[in-house]
Amino acid sequence: YIYEGVLEVDTSSVRSLHKIATMLQMTKLAQYCQNFAQQLQEEAEQANGVGSGGEGEIPKISVNLGELAEAQVQ
Repeated sequence: YIYEGVLEVDTSSVRSLHKIATMLQMTKLAQYCQNFAQQLQEEAEQANGVGSGGEGEIPKISVNLGELAEAQVQ
C-alpha cells in the first residue's frame, strides 16, 4: 500500500478492514468490503450446492485508496 496507494483485500482481512473503515467513517471503503464479503458468501453458498472439485485461488480485490479518499471528500 505504501508505494502504490492500493490496498489488497482478501478473505482473511475483509471483516477487520470493514470494521476499521466503519469506525473511521470511510464509507466507500466500508461499502467495498461489505460488497466483497457478500460476494464471497454467495460464492461459498454456490460452491456448497455444486460441490467444488478442487482448491482455487483465494479471492481478493484491490482498492485504490487515493480514489476513495477523493470520492469521500466530494
